Amino acid sequence: MPNTSTIVAIKVDFEINSTDKLRRILFHLEKNTEGELIIWKIGFKLFERKDKKDPFDDPLVKFDIQVDKKLNDDAEKTSKKKKLSAPQEAQLLGPGASDAKRAKAGKIPQAKAEKTIQSALKQP
Repeated sequence: MPNTSTIVAIKVDFEINSTDKLRRILFHLEKNTEGELIIWKIGFKLFERKDKKDPFDDPLVKFDIQVDKKLNDDAEKTSKKKKLSAPQEAQLLGPGASDAKRAKAGKIPQAKAEKTIQSALKQP
């Protein structure tokens, strides 16, 4: 019997809005397997507006991140939730969004911003 590989995909989307309604983050988790290899990816989009009466325009920042393998279990746990925890949301809306904007402006390396965003997976 020939060896076959099964591809299992999980896709979960979370929408996070700041309490002042001026910042929105779309956080997407996706899991794929290639044989025995598990690959998690994060899609991160940051939207901002000056007045909550205005619509959100195109994303201010957009990252597609391959998750560090050490965080695979955390990504799995997060994907099974119906919503992100308050500490996860705070990490993404605060340090995650700030570092994403700083990376876009060239003030920090994009890899640092990606690490900050990924760290939301470690939050309880």
